[in-house]
Amino acid sequence: MDLFRLEDFSSVMVCTERFFATRQRSGLDGVVFQPLPTRTSAT
Repeated sequence: MDLFRLEDFSSVMVCTERFFATRQRSGLDGVVFQPLPTRTSAT
């Protein structure tokens, strides 16, 4: 799955870059996308 809704924040959805790219190609509007900061795991 490429789209997730946060349990504690029902108005926030998290998606993968693949979902975002598909949405851009489809030309749909009405949704605002903002990058979500991530951190790399320390190994």
